[in-house]
Amino acid sequence: VPLPLDLPYYQVIARTGSDGNDGYFVSANIDSTSGTYMIDICDGDWVITAPYLSGDIFPPDSIMITIGEAPDTVRTIDFAYASDFVCGDANNDGGVTIADAVYLINSIFKGGPDPDPFCQGNGNGDSGVNVSDAVYLINLIFKGGPEPVEPCCQK
Repeated sequence: VPLPLDLPYYQVIARTGSDGNDGYFVSANIDSTSGTYMIDICDGDWVITAPYLSGDIFPPDSIMITIGEAPDTVRTIDFAYASDFVCGDANNDGGVTIADAVYLINSIFKGGPDPDPFCQGNGNGDSGVNVSDAVYLINLIFKGGPEPVEPCCQK
């Protein structure tokens, strides 16, 4: 997930039991700059749920961890988020081809439709969508240039 996060109050949730009524519930705010958090929980089986960040970034499934009583258990959990964006796929057909460069040129110079989402047309990673992205894709396709820069879409 691109840092810094756009909101300061995303939370990681930890709970025991099968629902919120028959166990313990703890949450922790995520530091928006570093993406870190800390939860102090007692021994037992805990389900840890990553926050939903909004947009087209999808959180991982919840995970189950077991905390031992003695000695105290310390765990580090890294959440891996997924996105359905294909950077450079301006026409949103699932791949990067010459059609994407043509789509960008048509959008920029002929008033054709913009990429949807717009940021997906950003192949060179400069946070904008312009003719340099079309040139970048042409270089990739015909000259073996570098792959599109990830992430192309940031919140």
